[in-house]
Amino acid sequence: MQEDYSPEVGIGTLPPSISAAREILKDAPDATFCTFKITASGGKKPRTKEVLSEEGVKANTPKALLYTHDEIMNLTSIPDGGDYMGLVMHNPIRDTFNSPEFQLVCIDVDTKNSPKGVKDSGIQRLKAWAIKNDCLREGSYSKKGMHIFLWAKTDSRVLKKYKRGDSLQEIEIFGGEGLGKKASVMLTGMGMSGVINTNPIDLYALFEELNIDNLEPGVKDKPEPLFPPIPKLPLAPTTNPKDWISEEEKAKQALSFIDNTDRDSWIGVASAIHASFGEAGFQLFNEWSSTSSSYKGPEDCWKTFNSFKNNQGPTARTMATYYKEAMQYGWHHPNKGKKLKKSSPLDDFKIVKNDMGEFIDPETGEVIDNGWEEIDYDLDHLEATDYLIKDFFPHSFSVLTGNSGLGKTTAMLPMALSAAGFKIGNSDLSTEKRRKVIYVAEDILQVKQSLYAYKKYFSINPQELKEWFILIQAERSSMEEVIRLAYNVEKHTVNNERPWLILDTVSATLDIEDENSNSEGAKFIDALATHIFRKLNASISMISHAVKNNPDDNDNADPRGAGAFKGNVTMTGTFFRVGAQRFFRINKVRCNPLYKELTLNTQTFSDLVINRHGNPQEIISITNEPILSTFEDRKTNQVNDKENLKQQKIKNIKDSASVFLTDVLNKNADGVLIKKGRSSPHRPKWAPVGIKEITLDNVFNECGATNSELKSEVKDYIWDHVMASAVDGWNWMKMSGAAIIRMNI
Repeated sequence: MQEDYSPEVGIGTLPPSISAAREILKDAPDATFCTFKITASGGKKPRTKEVLSEEGVKANTPKALLYTHDEIMNLTSIPDGGDYMGLVMHNPIRDTFNSPEFQLVCIDVDTKNSPKGVKDSGIQRLKAWAIKNDCLREGSYSKKGMHIFLWAKTDSRVLKKYKRGDSLQEIEIFGGEGLGKKASVMLTGMGMSGVINTNPIDLYALFEELNIDNLEPGVKDKPEPLFPPIPKLPLAPTTNPKDWISEEEKAKQALSFIDNTDRDSWIGVASAIHASFGEAGFQLFNEWSSTSSSYKGPEDCWKTFNSFKNNQGPTARTMATYYKEAMQYGWHHPNKGKKLKKSSPLDDFKIVKNDMGEFIDPETGEVIDNGWEEIDYDLDHLEATDYLIKDFFPHSFSVLTGNSGLGKTTAMLPMALSAAGFKIGNSDLSTEKRRKVIYVAEDILQVKQSLYAYKKYFSINPQELKEWFILIQAERSSMEEVIRLAYNVEKHTVNNERPWLILDTVSATLDIEDENSNSEGAKFIDALATHIFRKLNASISMISHAVKNNPDDNDNADPRGAGAFKGNVTMTGTFFRVGAQRFFRINKVRCNPLYKELTLNTQTFSDLVINRHGNPQEIISITNEPILSTFEDRKTNQVNDKENLKQQKIKNIKDSASVFLTDVLNKNADGVLIKKGRSSPHRPKWAPVGIKEITLDNVFNECGATNSELKSEVKDYIWDHVMASAVDGWNWMKMSGAAIIRMNI
């Protein structure tokens, strides 16, 4: 996987390195930067604002010597004669709220030292992953590598460097304490693309999934296939191979007359086969070569054969050269003098016509009149959509996806109960005509505990619930066993309404060896679609685990083995979570329901039971009240929630600053000195001896104002509310009763 990282393009006339810094600041406003100077020998030297200092950039470099958010946003050129900007990663870079569980990292993919033409499979997989997930990335200075920027979970198991064996390529992780190297990363801005992820990545798990290990020289990665899978060679254009020999067989016959011990001849045949058959001809070449006393194995054959991959065009040597040579040694062209027989498509199906033009079975002579069933349809009236849940969940064959542990079962139950005609608290879900639900559950106990809570806390008659909600234990079953659910569907059809069949989960019900296998899953899906969904006209919903590394807030997740579902399912949906709030969203659907999203308002109930040992035990049951909503409502609420959370944090920090200042003044009866605005940094001569001096930085540290926005909020709050009598310059502030007053009037 390779991206084009040139030319370097900034925003307008802005240097691309500064553009890159600004892009990072969008998600990491507390990040700091240095400059880089390219030395005469091609080295990269990081520099602080003190460009003549030999100290460079270190973990303890004062922030005043680095470039902060406001300074970067005001830059129009690289300052102090530098060539590039650099991201300082000696200390962890946190998000706006200083979350301790993750930090910003830079993954430096370095291929500049690798031998020409050598590609490391692990690095190729990492690059492909970064591009697929649209991670923020840029080309490295050497133009042979990539920088990937992302939020990652702090994990000491992640190595600082991953060597990639004999390829001499490396993957380095920069992030500071707790994750990666402590260093500064030079920003090029070359071909910068993508965005920084919102959900932190588990790098350790990702590298395991991508099979990226630390490989010392001499240690090989898991081998990639030596040569590509060999597709079957095409037959000659005929349906009668007895009359016409295929091109593959013809070449095989001719080569048996050609000497394969002569190297010049051997190389010429490799070229001819590649030109005539492409990569599909390798099998033929290897088989012919293997009869020679000089045969060194398929690797040697492939190396020679593949070297002719660009040997195309009118001047390329083809098998015709060796057909002529083989005929000189006694080979006879097998198709010479034969006419290519053209067949009718009917030959393939053994169907013929009688004298009346009717199709008959050639073995029995019976007239064939039972083709596919033709549908008689009415266009005088528009057919309405059949809903299981009014204006929301249509009659369908659906797959509903969500992450493991997200609570798919407890989210599914209120929808099933609504279709069965039960009212769930303040939920606005309803059905026009109730139907039974057949719920095939992986965890029977969990379902029973939730049903008990619905019964008890929403006043549902238990006998009625048992009549309309049929519970079956899920078992991994063969295709034939799964189709037996058709009998349950027939049994529980009431008032011409087919029951809703729910399989929770796919992995617990379908005996598929590999849940990610499309071919295995497709057979089960096709059988369910044919025998239950189409023939019985019963709705089916299959609950599936999402693919690995799917973010909890992804509202359009792919199920494992997604390819198996694409042909037959008529609807897909996703269970997802944003913060603590869970939702369900309809994604693909073949109608246009009025609503496509639910907000799931979760409630937990505690009940005390006596276990089989006679001891009391607390049982927590979960219910959900589903409320019809929209994507637009959710996004608006998310923005409001985020802003409310931000404002609450700011308020807490302001309150903490006020408490700190009040406490300091109460402990210092003579008052304190504090400076407002720009003035002489020296303590004023009029200040009484022994008066304690405090600074705004003291306040910021105590109250947790860690970035420029929070510091500005706290500073304004102090001067406007806490110490409103202070003026620009030095102030002697003292407690007077409950008020803080200025003494140097």
